[in-house]
Amino acid sequence: MIFGLGAAFAWGAADFGVALLARRIGSFTTLVLAQLGGIVLFSALLATPVGSLPRFHPGLLILPLIGISGALSYVAFYRALELGPIALVSPIAAGYAAIVIALSLIWASRSLRWHWEGRRRPSPEWSSPPRTLEGCRSRVAGSEAASSSPCLRWWDSASVPS
Repeated sequence: MIFGLGAAFAWGAADFGVALLARRIGSFTTLVLAQLGGIVLFSALLATPVGSLPRFHPGLLILPLIGISGALSYVAFYRALELGPIALVSPIAAGYAAIVIALSLIWASRSLRWHWEGRRRPSPEWSSPPRTLEGCRSRVAGSEAASSSPCLRWWDSASVPS
């Protein structure tokens, strides 16, 4: 929750600063300078153990497309902040969450089902996810499969009563 609040504060402050700067120096110049600041920060992080890059994975090949999409969205967002009132532009841009939810429901519904099934055919007992923590505990308690239970991905198995 702390990270979410920190991100919300940082995004709000950034929106306000971008709106002021874009109106004075232009949206494109503001975007380029802001992105250069990010490049400097992440370049410094790569020099530390915190910023180590992962081993190759085929999913990494799509990241350049995601970067281009993100850059184009910032161009549009900064231009909107340059031209329109921040009180209108920022909430409209925050509507991207609805798109994320819609895509998640369409794209990830199958992978979410696999998560609860443990990526295998579920037994009748596990055909639906438990609705509460206690329901999950009652399914797992005394079970031989307690260590591989999808319920236990959220807490340590030591917390499940025996």
